[in-house]
Amino acid sequence: MAQLNGDGYYRIRNLMSERYIIVKDDKGSIDAATTSADLGAVKLYKKFENVESDPGSILYIKQVNGEYRFQSQGTDTYKIIGYDLQLKKLSDGSYRAFQDTPIGRIFLADVERSSVVDGAMGTNDTGTNYRNWNILPVNTTDQYFGLAPEIQYEANHYTTFYASFPFSFASSGMTAYYIALVENGKAIYKEVKDGIVPASMPVLVKCSATTPAENKLNIAANTAQSPADNLLSGVYFHNTSKSHKNLTPYNPETMRVLGVTSTGKLGFVKASIENLPANKAYLNVPAGTPDEVELMSQQEYDAYLAEINRTVNIDVSATEGGTVTGSGQYKVNTEVTLIATPSEGYSFSGWSDGTRANPYTFVATADVKLEGKFSLNSYRLTYMLDGLQYSSEFVDYGTALTVKEAPATKEGYTFSGWNGLPATMPAKDVIVNGSFTVNSYTLTYMLDGAVYATESVAYGTALTLKDAPVK
Repeated sequence: MAQLNGDGYYRIRNLMSERYIIVKDDKGSIDAATTSADLGAVKLYKKFENVESDPGSILYIKQVNGEYRFQSQGTDTYKIIGYDLQLKKLSDGSYRAFQDTPIGRIFLADVERSSVVDGAMGTNDTGTNYRNWNILPVNTTDQYFGLAPEIQYEANHYTTFYASFPFSFASSGMTAYYIALVENGKAIYKEVKDGIVPASMPVLVKCSATTPAENKLNIAANTAQSPADNLLSGVYFHNTSKSHKNLTPYNPETMRVLGVTSTGKLGFVKASIENLPANKAYLNVPAGTPDEVELMSQQEYDAYLAEINRTVNIDVSATEGGTVTGSGQYKVNTEVTLIATPSEGYSFSGWSDGTRANPYTFVATADVKLEGKFSLNSYRLTYMLDGLQYSSEFVDYGTALTVKEAPATKEGYTFSGWNGLPATMPAKDVIVNGSFTVNSYTLTYMLDGAVYATESVAYGTALTLKDAPVK
């Protein structure tokens, strides 16, 4: 079994319990005076499936002044307990990790003797081989590290990832991205150069398949630099234990996490979580950013900008009888409102596309040419004679009007003429009134051949003879 071979990336597994070390927090201590220790920052788990995709299981072991510093998750043994460790290799190839204090030597051990999956790191356990540890170099075979996808989008699988170690891809078909810009409700991603990810760089990863064994990483030092325009961030820990609680609250105003938008696009979306998950990336956004931010490449975003900034021509004209407004140049997908205003004596009869709405509102997606159509109104011209309808007809607005001839004669009456007829038909109904006036005639009395008396009497008046004259 391969063991420690210089500075490098390793997993550490207890010889007896076969539990792996996983770093879950960055706080702890050793009390040299009592040889007691708080090592709750380190958890122990059986079964490779529990560590194959957990960055906390990857430790960089570095020799410092003859001792060894174990680094993982942005922290190390010196930061956690205030000590580096010594390692002693045993004849079976395993190691003991310890530190000498003024009152004795403190060994690191798995203090959980049962067969449960998770154990506990402690000190000075004297059980057989519980102090002994196998140091296993990380590789791409039996001690590989692989990514577990979070979501599927179309035919591909994706996850975000944040770890303290640098890496490239061992499995084919994997690609790393970062987010360089959030604008107009879009997140613009860029591919990580050559697929070489520096340490502590949060990334979005397109995976090869669905299991960690198919999404392997090459974990090895590199000289790559994190791009300054990366808007992704991440946290190392999500620890809910009472004594080692280490949680980063999720802020829905300024954070988005990987997801699929309501329109079915890959993006970063607002989540209903209280705290950020460990070793995942999240997107930093300004307050007021939409709940869903769609992912786009720079090329896609350039095309999107060209489309939303594209202008269309709206050309509207009018037939005789009115005016229209709304012509002009508009940005694509802008709401346009056309208004038709008929002139006096005309009505709006619709647009050339068959629409009758006025105002007419639509979203401009392409050039439009429309004509507003107006029709000439007709109004009723009514002749009334002595209070009764004499005739009625519809006349187009603006038509020159000629008075009707006088009606047929009426015995004992004279026609007085038509009143109220305009020169041209106005934009309203017109009533023309006419009437007959009764005639008066002279009633003459003759006596012995001479005029005795005269008087004017209206036609139709009942007549009574005068009294007889006296002579």
